[in-house]
Amino acid sequence: MIENWLRTNTEQRLTARPVENLYFVYNRFGILACTANIIESVSEQNRLPILHTLTSHVTKEKPVLTYGVLMSRADLDKEKTIFISSAVDLLWTFSLMYDDMFDHDQMRSSLPSAWVKFGSDETYQSASEGLERVKETATEVLSGTSGKTIDKLVGLGLSSLKLHKDMKPGVSVDELLENYRQRALFHTALPFALVGMEIYRGDEAFQVTENLNLAGQILNDLKDVSSNYVWVREGFSDIRTGVMTVPSAILLGRLPGNDRDRFLSVFGKDQLTGEDKGVIAKMFDGSNSVNVAANLSLNLYEMSRLQFRNVLNPEFASYADEWINYKIEQLSELRK
Repeated sequence: MIENWLRTNTEQRLTARPVENLYFVYNRFGILACTANIIESVSEQNRLPILHTLTSHVTKEKPVLTYGVLMSRADLDKEKTIFISSAVDLLWTFSLMYDDMFDHDQMRSSLPSAWVKFGSDETYQSASEGLERVKETATEVLSGTSGKTIDKLVGLGLSSLKLHKDMKPGVSVDELLENYRQRALFHTALPFALVGMEIYRGDEAFQVTENLNLAGQILNDLKDVSSNYVWVREGFSDIRTGVMTVPSAILLGRLPGNDRDRFLSVFGKDQLTGEDKGVIAKMFDGSNSVNVAANLSLNLYEMSRLQFRNVLNPEFASYADEWINYKIEQLSELRK
């Protein structure tokens, strides 16, 4: 049974208490069972890359907090809320499978990426069929137009991903953040769109999901450039592949001419020498760019904390609080 397989193979990888607690809630409210049921509808040969990615990326803040936000804001029955939370979980999983192929990332959370383990064609087919099964289930559980809504927001996310790859050195932090917002619409805006709620930027329930995503994206950007991380993981993957991120945009705005030219000479180089990595690490450390980007992420996390307390009931606000504290601890590690 897929539900039991997922539970067993995921629980052994839960090493942090906040991650464990979110997974417990994910299971307790039936989101895991719904996710497993949708995967059951995927053809057997296409299930494995999805299952592998689900058990490599085990954090469940997106589906759990989606459930909490919807239950606090919309007059929905439980089945629909659970399905939407599960759809967010699976669409995020498919996006990771696609991103890893697009970026040629070999590893995800200490396990081989799905495309490395199963092959690019198999992984693409798996994510594609998974998306179709989510849309079919949405049509059955929600409404006949739900599949089109998912297609629209996923399409916007894919377009924004391509636009991000095309952004060149000189792009501003604000432009990058707006791109991150657009790219995340398939899981920030989707829950509201599926229940027919009008979405606008001033809505605190939407704002908080967007801010939490932005904070997490900047944190992930930082893990690729912080000198505390690059020597224990491949490091500088975005710089090697020529992808601009918030920390790199901040850095380029702070470097003098010669250092800026040196950075640009290795940007998109694909293979970085040990000397290249050492020089780049010193640039980030010496310019204080890591701390500036970390402060931006921290401010977004603290804003999210306050917004969650306004939006969620006390139980779910406590889960959000614990998750945010956990991520802020990671930010602190990046600064050391």
